[in-house]
Amino acid sequence: MIRVIFDTNVYLSGLFWAGNPRKCIALAKLNKIQTFISHEIIEEIRSKLRKKFDLSVKDSNFIVDTILSYTTMINPTQSLYVPLNDPDDQKFIDCALASNSHFIVSGDRHLLSLEKIFNFSILKPTEFLLKCHFLIQ
Repeated sequence: MIRVIFDTNVYLSGLFWAGNPRKCIALAKLNKIQTFISHEIIEEIRSKLRKKFDLSVKDSNFIVDTILSYTTMINPTQSLYVPLNDPDDQKFIDCALASNSHFIVSGDRHLLSLEKIFNFSILKPTEFLLKCHFLIQ
């Protein structure tokens, strides 16, 4: 099965707007792909839901619980240094390494500039959906 890490922006875009991020998340909910998440990513999602979208603690917890219902929580135990323009992106690299993922799906230009690193590729949601179309049939 395809193993994937979604960036925070994919979760948030998929939650609040129709489009390719929502289609990516639908693949995870339908168990067509296996998604992984870490506590650091969850905390970033929770923080953005509260600060950027002004959601209550109750609503943001409900959304996080929903995300956890179709993802596998992991605890990355090591971090391999990657020269990133945005050090906040390290958590996605660490999660991908710890889960042995095939892809990170992101709209973040800093992550996307890496393209392929270690054993995984970093793709936009549109690119991931095109690649997945062939892989999950």
